[in-house]
Amino acid sequence: MKSVHALLSRYIRLGHTRRHERATLTRPHRRPRHQLYLEQLECRDMPSALSIADVAVREGPANLGILDPAGASALLNGPRGMVFDNAPGTAHYHDLFVTSYRTQSVLRFDWASQTYQPFVAPGSGGLADSFALAFGADGNLYVTALSQSWVLQFDGTTGGFLSTFVATGSGGLTNASGLAFGPDGDLYVSSCHNHDNETGQVLKFQGTSVGPNGEQPGQFLGVYCSTGIGTDPGELTFGPDGNLYVSCTNLGSGIPNSGFVNRYQGPAGISPGQFIDTFVPAGRGGAKNPRSPMFDSQGHLYVTDGILNEVLRYQGPNEANPGAFIDTYVTSGQEKGLGPALGEAIGPDANLYVSSRDSNEITRFAPSSQASFVVTLDSASANQVSVNYATANGSAVAGTDYTQTSGTLIFPAGVTSETINVPITTVPTGGPNKTFTMNLSGASGATINRSQGTGSILNRQTKFFVADSASSPGTFVFGPSTFEYGSGGTSEEITPEANGDTAPRGVATTAAGTTVWVVDASKNVYVYDNHGVLQGSWAATGLSPTATLTGIATNGTDIWLVDSYTAKVYKYAGAASRLSGSQSAASSFSLPTKGKGANAFLGVGRQLRVNRFPNDKIAHAHDLSPNGVESNKCQS
Repeated sequence: MKSVHALLSRYIRLGHTRRHERATLTRPHRRPRHQLYLEQLECRDMPSALSIADVAVREGPANLGILDPAGASALLNGPRGMVFDNAPGTAHYHDLFVTSYRTQSVLRFDWASQTYQPFVAPGSGGLADSFALAFGADGNLYVTALSQSWVLQFDGTTGGFLSTFVATGSGGLTNASGLAFGPDGDLYVSSCHNHDNETGQVLKFQGTSVGPNGEQPGQFLGVYCSTGIGTDPGELTFGPDGNLYVSCTNLGSGIPNSGFVNRYQGPAGISPGQFIDTFVPAGRGGAKNPRSPMFDSQGHLYVTDGILNEVLRYQGPNEANPGAFIDTYVTSGQEKGLGPALGEAIGPDANLYVSSRDSNEITRFAPSSQASFVVTLDSASANQVSVNYATANGSAVAGTDYTQTSGTLIFPAGVTSETINVPITTVPTGGPNKTFTMNLSGASGATINRSQGTGSILNRQTKFFVADSASSPGTFVFGPSTFEYGSGGTSEEITPEANGDTAPRGVATTAAGTTVWVVDASKNVYVYDNHGVLQGSWAATGLSPTATLTGIATNGTDIWLVDSYTAKVYKYAGAASRLSGSQSAASSFSLPTKGKGANAFLGVGRQLRVNRFPNDKIAHAHDLSPNGVESNKCQS
C-alpha cells in the first residue's frame, strides 16, 4: 500500500494565556501574538493496482518437466522399462518403478516425496542389464535380465531378491526383454531381442501360483507365438480386447527403420497365440522403431519411437478404425532430452511418463496444456486483496478449446502475485491459432489497472522447415536432419534424413504440408511424407557441372532448384509427383550478378522469392515465367 503522511496538518491559532489577555486589555494597541503548531494526522492509504498479463500456450500435451533431476543424476543410468504399483493397499501404492540398465538395478520414484529411492540394489540376485519389469498377482516385482536370459523375482515391499523365477535359457529363452502377466495370470516373455538371425518368439511361463495340473510358478509352458526371423521382439502388452501386442524393431531384417507392432490372439481366443495382423506397420504415422506398446483408459494405443524420439498414438482395437494413426502425442521438439525414447507409463495423475535412455531422465507430460494467467499487484498490501475473474470466448470457444474458468482470486497480505490456470482442451489438429480472454472485476482492497488478459492457443501446425546437414547437439539427433517448426518457434518434429541423403541443402513443402521435398548437395531430390518417412528420390539432371544446389521450391506440381554457384534457377516441370529415376530441367533463368551465392528460396503464391544472402541481404521476387522476371524485392 502507498502511505501518505501529513507533513503539515493544521494551523492552530491560540491566544495568549489569560495573563496575556489581561495585558491586552491594558495595551489595546498591541495585536495578540499567534503560535503555529504541527499535529500529525492518521495514516491515509492509496490502494494498490491489479494487472493481468497475456499468455500464450501450445495446444496438445504439455511438458511438465523432468522427475527429480538431482536424484536422476545421482542414481539413474540408462532407464528402460517403467511400471506403476497400482495395487491399493500395497506399501508403495502409486510409486513408479524403473529399471536402470547400466547400473544393473531398479529405482523407485516415491510418489509422496517426488524423489528417486534405491529399490533393487545393483547386481542383486545376479541382476545385470535390467530391461523390463512387471508386478505379479503376488505383489512381487519381476525383472528381465537381457544378457542373462532369465527373469528374477524381488520382494515388492523391500526390493530384496527372492528367486530366479525363470532360469537362464528356459524354453530356449534368449535375450529376455519384454514381459507381461496375461489375463490368465501367466507370464509372457519376449525372446531373441537383438539376435538378428534367429526367430523372434514370445514364450509362456506359469504365473505366480501353481497351475491346474500342478505346473510350478515359472515353469515353461511353451512357445506362445513367433514373430519371424530377425524381427527382434521387445516390449509387449495385452490390449482391451484381450489380445497380445508385441513391438518388433525388425533390425535383423536388414531393412532400416522398419519396426512394427504385431497382434496375436490372447489366451482366451479360439487359437491362442495365432497371428491376427500387424496392428501398426512400419511408417504408419511415421513409425520407424515403435517400442513399449501401452493402452490408456480410453483404449488408445501409445508407442514410443526410439528413432523419432516421439510418442505416437493410434486408435485401439475397439475403436472405429483399429490401428489408425491419431497423432504424434509427444513430439521430438517438445523435449530435446528424449533420446532415445523407450519406456512409457501412465501415472495415477493421468500424466504420461517417458524414459530417455541416453539422457538418463524420465519426463512427465500432461494430457493437455494449461494457460497460466499471472495477476500482479504493483505493491504489497497490508490487508487481504481479492478480485473476481472469468474467461470469455474469442475465436477459442469454452468446452471445445478451453475449460470455462471463473472464481475469486485471493491475495493474502504481503503477496503481490497469484496465478489463474485454465485447462486447454483443443484437439491438436493443426488449425489456426485461437484466442480467448480472462477478465478481472469486482476488486476489493485494490483498484484494477489492467483488467483483461488474452490467452493465445498456438497450433502445432508446421510453419516452416530447416534442413540441417550436421548433427544437432543436445537433441540426440546424430547426422543430417530436417527440423519442422510450428507456432512460436517450437520444433514439432526432428526427422533424420534417409540413407544417402547425407548433405541436405534445402527443404520445401506445399500449403497442405503432406509431402516434403529435400534437395541434397549430391543433386538428388528426396521425397518424404510429413512424418519423415521416405517416399522416394530422383536425380536432378541438366545442371551445370559446377552447380551447387542450395534451395528448392514447389507449387505442388513443378519443382524449382537454385544453383548458387552459377546464380541460376532451374524448373523441373511436373516433378512434384516423381519418386524415382531422373529428370532434366525444362527451363532456367539467371539471377542478376548479385544473385551469385544465393542460398535459399521459397515459393510464395505465384512468385519465387530468392534470398541472395550474403551478397545483398535482399529477398527478390520472380514470376513463374520461363525467364523468371523479377517483380519486386524487399530487405531481408
